Order: sequence, then structure tokens, then C-alpha cells
Amino acid sequence: MDMKLSIIIASYNRAASLLQFVRELSHQVVPDNVDWEVVIVDNNSTDGTRSAIAPLVEENSRRYKYLLESRQGKSMALNTGRRAATGEILVFTDDDCVPDPKWLATIAMEFASDASLSVLGGRVELYDKQDRPVTIRNFPDRTLIESRDQLFLFLIGANMSIRRKVLDAVGEFDPFLGPGSRIGAVMEDLDLLYRVYRKKFKIVYSPDVLVYHNHGRATEAQIQALPEVLPEVLNCTPNSNVYKVVKPSNSVSSNVSPNLSGLPSICALPSTEPATWYIKTTTDGGGTWHWADTLGSLGLGKN
Repeated sequence: MDMKLSIIIASYNRAASLLQFVRELSHQVVPDNVDWEVVIVDNNSTDGTRSAIAPLVEENSRRYKYLLESRQGKSMALNTGRRAATGEILVFTDDDCVPDPKWLATIAMEFASDASLSVLGGRVELYDKQDRPVTIRNFPDRTLIESRDQLFLFLIGANMSIRRKVLDAVGEFDPFLGPGSRIGAVMEDLDLLYRVYRKKFKIVYSPDVLVYHNHGRATEAQIQALPEVLPEVLNCTPNSNVYKVVKPSNSVSSNVSPNLSGLPSICALPSTEPATWYIKTTTDGGGTWHWADTLGSLGLGKN
């Protein structure tokens, strides 16, 4: 069965590692009936990304596409890439990853052999063994995702493929989440995956789908400097008093009512999507923002 894969990469000021990724793609061993393209979305890079990529795009414009997304935020860039992609399987990775030579062939085989497969997560190993073991997924066994805990444990946006029709059904990446967004929480991938899970689409992790993460963080200080990931999230039906807000790292405890000046402009955007994420924040009705110290104080149940 013929199949087309669209690799979508959002890039910001990582021209060197992006070029390494693209060069490694030339070593892919892909069956003749599988076509593939790369959609590179430059999210306002200032390091010469466009000029670095230009020769490759000019040489093979059918295979490689370069787009500029001037609205800052990884989710914005990924959504722009998704709209420009022409494949039925959308393959997401990061601009500091290096693919295994059988990466695309294995993705194509997985989807071709299982028409019910909606999302495929894969293994993420360290490229440089001297780097700290963060943002990797190296579980050895193939796993059908059947719980929320499994979803967050096994899958990561650095190696994630999804059928286009499934992404159409659950919606795009949330532009309020991800690196460079107004909120900044690095969980745009988990947000999307959870919406897929909520709609009961089939999700599988396969260790045979392999990329290497060349993140370059070898010290504790570099790890601590990483953007914050929401430490605890919950799901609820739309509620005008619950908003997508990120708790500032190490700034307040759960039983203190901090001064959140400046946040209402972000907070005054109640979600309309039942399957989206919320931080434990609410308003007391008098205009003062504070952190809810328990789920029960919001009157919400945990799924």
C-alpha cells in the first residue's frame, strides 16, 4: 500500500543541529512505495537558519519545504507545518534529534499493518552518552497505551506520529502551550496526546521507532534552566472559573494567595474544550487570583 509521510519540524535558533537532522535523513532506508517530505518551520530564528537550509530546499523542493512562522511559539509553528504537509501520516520530532536509518520505514510499516493505529510513539535515546538522561524514552517493550499514566510515561513529542484524520478530529496544537508561547509550559505534545486518548483512538509505543536526542545538556545547571513542564494537571468540563495558567516555578506554595498581577490578561480565557488541560488556579469571585490547594476546592473530579 502506497503511503506518504510528512515530517514536521519547528525550529528556533538551532541551525547546526537542524542541518545535522536533515543530513541524517539522506541515510533513511525506505521502501519504494513510501514517499516522504520534510516541512521545516522557522519560528523567527536569528542564527541564519533560512540561509543554511536554502540550498537543500532549492536542490530538492519536492522533498523539502521551508516555511517562516512569524508568530512566536512552537505550537504556532507546528500548526503551520501541519497545514502545509501533504502526507496522511504526520511525523513529529525536534530539531535537535538524529533519526535511526530505519526510522521512516518502521513508522510506515506500523501504520500500514494496522489500520486502527492512530498515534505511534517511539524510543528516544541519548545521542551523546555524556549528556544528562532527560527527555528520553527508552522502554524496551512494545506497549499498547491503555491508561493516562502510560500515555505520559511512554510518549513524547520528539518521536511521535499521528494519522492526519486523527489530528483533524482532535484539533491542532494549543498555541498557548509550548516553548515560546505566552504561557510557556512545555507540554504542547502531552496536551495533544491526551485529547487523542480521551477520544479513545488507538495509541502504541514501539521501541523500534528510534531517534537520538542530541540535547547537549550535561550539567545540573543546564537541566534546571529548562522551561517548566506543568507538574500537576487535571481535566474537567468547561468552567468559567478555571483557566489555563502556569504556576510560576518555586514562587508560591499551594496554600498561599500570591499576587498574580499581569496574569488576568492570560487567565481571562476560559477553555471551551472539555479534553484540554488546566492548572489548579481559580478566582474567588472578587477578582483576586489564587492557587487552589486541592482538586476538591475546584469542585472537580480527576479522570
